[in-house]
Amino acid sequence: AKEAARLAVRYGTTAKTEGGLGLRRLVAETAADNLASNRVLESAGFALFGREHDVDPLPDGRFGDGLHWEWVSRQ
Repeated sequence: AKEAARLAVRYGTTAKTEGGLGLRRLVAETAADNLASNRVLESAGFALFGREHDVDPLPDGRFGDGLHWEWVSRQ
C-alpha cells in the first residue's frame, strides 16, 4: 500500500508533458480509526488537515470520524 501511494503521488504530480496529471495538490480521506491507512498516507507525504465527525457508517449502526489529508507541492 505504501508503494502504491507513492506511485499515485508521483503520477499525480508529474507534469502533463512528462506523462503525469500535473496536479499540485492531492487530497484523501480515511476513517479515523484506520491506523494502517493513516500511516500509509503519512509515509507518502500527506499531512492531516481536518477531522469530520460522525461521517463513516460503522457495522453496528454508529458513525465514526473521517480524517482529511492533503499533499501539496512546495514548488
